[in-house]
Amino acid sequence: MGLAVPLGQVGISYTIILAGTAVGLVLIHSNRRLWLDDAIANSTTLFGFSVLTLFVCWMPNIFVSPNPIKSIEVWVRTAGYLALGTMLWSFLRHDEKLLRICQKAIVLGAAFSAFLVAVNFFGGTEYIRAIRLKGFVEGYPPMVMKGYAAPAACLVPVLICVGWRLGRKWFAFCLGIAMIMALLTYLVSSGASAAGFFIALYLLAFVRLGGLQSALPVVGLFGLAIFIAVGFVWLSTQEITHYEIPNHDGNWNANGYPLSPEIIDRHRQEIWRFVLSHIPDVFWFGYGIDTINNLPGATKLNPNLEAEFLPSHPHSWALEIMAETGIFGILAFLGVLGALFHSASKRALAGSPEAYAMIALFGIYFGSGLFSVSFWASWWQLILILLWTCLAAMDNLSQRRSS
Repeated sequence: MGLAVPLGQVGISYTIILAGTAVGLVLIHSNRRLWLDDAIANSTTLFGFSVLTLFVCWMPNIFVSPNPIKSIEVWVRTAGYLALGTMLWSFLRHDEKLLRICQKAIVLGAAFSAFLVAVNFFGGTEYIRAIRLKGFVEGYPPMVMKGYAAPAACLVPVLICVGWRLGRKWFAFCLGIAMIMALLTYLVSSGASAAGFFIALYLLAFVRLGGLQSALPVVGLFGLAIFIAVGFVWLSTQEITHYEIPNHDGNWNANGYPLSPEIIDRHRQEIWRFVLSHIPDVFWFGYGIDTINNLPGATKLNPNLEAEFLPSHPHSWALEIMAETGIFGILAFLGVLGALFHSASKRALAGSPEAYAMIALFGIYFGSGLFSVSFWASWWQLILILLWTCLAAMDNLSQRRSS
């Protein structure tokens, strides 16, 4: 479990295979009944009920989906990942020794990943391709590594928190690795990761400003949600122009906005406009989970870009969930996110370092997901579930020690 996210750099299949192996090992453990019962008991809480409500609200779109089999499959798979994550959390929080092994595995896996970053940028990309079981081909490092930028960003707060708990020497080591991971997002010009870091800092600031009885963190999150929603709608009304950058002939990434073209480029704006134009047609229940790319006209080539109007997914979880699950689906999802954030904020204000790391992870994950990655991708969902599971188990352990 600890290696699953760091080794995602080698290939996203490693994340899925390692996570599946972890679950399999827990299921054949002699004490599996204890952890299964504990996981089920904790699923009957108020938060567990809110998650159940979410999946109920995600069901109606399946009946209108152009590909109901795929929508059902993704719906079941997402629910399964959450259930298995709950079981892994129950397993780790009851075994301090194995939790410590998991923490060290995250650190050592991230150290190996940092080594691969150095090899990629200074030794040539063919070595990375060899580990991926692909042929030796020289490539442009930022393009090869860019897909790992968001997972690397998510690892930053986790590494810092794990290092803090493991001791001074581990903390210095983890801090160095975290800095390399943050540097990677800069080297590959990942605007999505940069946005994630910014949103994480914004949320941490609101939590620090609040008190135990203060609603300020939730107000900050609500304000951010309103700002993002208005921003997407505003962008959809703006004229899309071909801006030129000096010395970059024909570069259509320039956007004319006071934001990096790595966050908002011409193609993303075209995609978002296309999706937003179809949302009123499926406002209540959505178009169908993970089927938005089947919208009429989605695969047609945009004559201005020579690219599809909607390639694969909307490059934003907010638009993806709104368009595919409707207003009920997105509101239920935002409710679950609000409850998750509120719970982490209360623990952070009570002095939990793990809760602060959770808030940072929350901001980085959902902040970067606003501009890239499909929310339904298995490897992307597992990144949040596995890292959050580890931090939650660590927080439970610290609570028992202090009580």
